[in-house]
Amino acid sequence: MAYPGSFVDIQQAVIDKLRLDPDLDTDKVKDWINQAYMEACIECEFYLQSSPSSTLPANASSIGVPAPLLSLNYVVSQQSDGSNCGMMDQVGIDAIFDKRAWGGATTTSQGAPQTYAYMSGPQPTIEFWPPAAGGEVLTFYGTRLPPTLAADSDIWLIPEPYGSNILEFGADAQAAEFKQNFVMLSTYQQESQYWITKFRGFQNNRAGNQPQQFRVVHARQPVPASNSVDTPYNW
Repeated sequence: MAYPGSFVDIQQAVIDKLRLDPDLDTDKVKDWINQAYMEACIECEFYLQSSPSSTLPANASSIGVPAPLLSLNYVVSQQSDGSNCGMMDQVGIDAIFDKRAWGGATTTSQGAPQTYAYMSGPQPTIEFWPPAAGGEVLTFYGTRLPPTLAADSDIWLIPEPYGSNILEFGADAQAAEFKQNFVMLSTYQQESQYWITKFRGFQNNRAGNQPQQFRVVHARQPVPASNSVDTPYNW
């Protein structure tokens, strides 16, 4: 296979390894490659995107998550005057219910929304508190699927040497199962997971990337107002 390759090079490599029929099996091979591609991007949170919401109406307490985003990393709120309020804290839905109950029957507004609970489903939403005063905008940061590989000349977004190996061995495993070649199935599954694990490590260690670990809320203290090391952070 040519290196770095293209979509057609991965197709040919899978067809050659598993002795597939180029005329009858090419479409299946394309699907297997794309399946391995999507799996790696989701598992390793590779393809990230931000998406602002529409302006929140007054007293709004929930909003739909942008359709392309399959998981959320952060939600950032912005006041109606354009000032940013920072990252919202993710909590359980029980915490949202408790805060709403604390407000009683009255509508409580304390500026832009500060906390949210993610509600999964066919059309995911977030429930947030406090309710919007009106005019705020929420920006969602999360993971989405990459564009599907379609043309023979298409190039995957995952960098090398991870991309070609993840796609090829992932598709090899699917092809081995299709051929009922259970000896090679185990080998290709192990190779696929090996390269996904290496890519996950690359993602975790790359400067500027979000590590795939549980975030400790407020684990870092705010930047001090003075450059002096003797000045407490809250001065």
